[in-house]
Amino acid sequence: MDVKKRNKEVKQILAKEFGAKNVSVTGGKGTSYGWCYVTIKVRGSFPGAMFTAKAKAEELLKCVAFCRSKGKKDLIIQVEVL
Repeated sequence: MDVKKRNKEVKQILAKEFGAKNVSVTGGKGTSYGWCYVTIKVRGSFPGAMFTAKAKAEELLKCVAFCRSKGKKDLIIQVEVL
Protein backbone atom coordinates (compact mmCIF):
# COMPACT_ATOMS: atom_id res chain seq x y z
CA MET A 1 0.00 0.00 0.00
CA ASP A 2 1.27 3.47 -0.88
CA VAL A 3 2.18 5.58 2.19
CA LYS A 4 -0.05 8.52 1.18
CA LYS A 5 -2.99 6.21 0.54
CA ARG A 6 -2.42 4.46 3.87
CA ASN A 7 -2.29 7.75 5.78
CA LYS A 8 -5.50 8.93 4.14
CA GLU A 9 -7.23 5.66 4.99
CA VAL A 10 -6.04 5.87 8.60
CA LYS A 11 -7.35 9.44 8.92
CA GLN A 12 -10.75 8.46 7.48
CA ILE A 13 -11.10 5.55 9.90
CA LEU A 14 -10.15 7.61 12.97
CA ALA A 15 -12.10 10.72 11.90
CA LYS A 16 -15.35 8.76 12.19
CA GLU A 17 -14.66 8.15 15.87
CA PHE A 18 -12.73 11.27 16.96
CA GLY A 19 -13.63 13.91 14.34
CA ALA A 20 -11.46 15.02 11.40
CA LYS A 21 -10.22 18.16 13.18
CA ASN A 22 -8.97 16.07 16.12
CA VAL A 23 -6.92 13.61 14.07
CA SER A 24 -3.56 14.22 12.42
CA VAL A 25 -1.84 11.52 10.36
CA THR A 26 1.64 12.07 8.96
CA GLY A 27 4.25 9.83 7.45
CA GLY A 28 7.87 9.64 8.51
CA LYS A 29 10.54 11.21 6.35
CA GLY A 30 14.14 10.27 5.76
CA THR A 31 15.24 7.14 7.62
CA SER A 32 11.81 6.79 9.23
CA TYR A 33 10.03 6.68 5.85
CA GLY A 34 7.10 4.30 5.99
CA TRP A 35 6.25 5.01 9.61
CA CYS A 36 2.81 6.39 10.41
CA TYR A 37 2.47 9.02 13.14
CA VAL A 38 -1.05 9.56 14.44
CA THR A 39 -2.00 12.37 16.84
CA ILE A 40 -5.48 12.39 18.37
CA LYS A 41 -6.83 15.25 20.46
CA VAL A 42 -9.41 14.25 23.07
CA ARG A 43 -11.17 15.99 25.90
CA GLY A 44 -9.88 14.71 29.23
CA SER A 45 -13.20 14.73 31.01
CA PHE A 46 -12.52 11.42 32.75
CA PRO A 47 -9.50 9.67 34.26
CA GLY A 48 -7.67 7.54 31.70
CA ALA A 49 -9.00 9.45 28.68
CA MET A 50 -5.61 9.20 26.98
CA PHE A 51 -5.33 5.44 27.41
CA THR A 52 -8.95 4.82 26.39
CA ALA A 53 -8.53 6.87 23.20
CA LYS A 54 -5.27 5.11 22.31
CA ALA A 55 -6.81 1.67 22.86
CA LYS A 56 -9.83 2.61 20.75
CA ALA A 57 -7.58 3.90 17.95
CA GLU A 58 -5.49 0.72 18.00
CA GLU A 59 -8.65 -1.37 17.81
CA LEU A 60 -10.02 0.65 14.88
CA LEU A 61 -6.75 0.34 12.97
CA LYS A 62 -6.32 -3.43 13.27
CA CYS A 63 -7.80 -3.82 9.79
CA VAL A 64 -5.18 -1.55 8.15
CA ALA A 65 -1.86 -3.04 7.06
CA PHE A 66 0.84 -1.62 9.34
CA CYS A 67 3.42 -4.34 9.58
CA ARG A 68 6.63 -4.24 7.65
CA SER A 69 7.95 -7.37 6.02
CA LYS A 70 10.21 -7.88 9.07
CA GLY A 71 7.12 -7.98 11.30
CA LYS A 72 7.81 -4.74 13.15
CA LYS A 73 5.02 -2.28 13.83
CA ASP A 74 5.40 0.99 12.01
CA LEU A 75 2.62 2.90 13.77
CA ILE A 76 2.97 5.44 16.56
CA ILE A 77 -0.20 6.77 18.18
CA GLN A 78 0.04 9.85 20.39
CA VAL A 79 -2.98 11.15 22.29
CA GLU A 80 -3.21 14.75 23.49
CA VAL A 81 -5.68 15.36 26.30
CA LEU A 82 -7.22 18.83 26.13
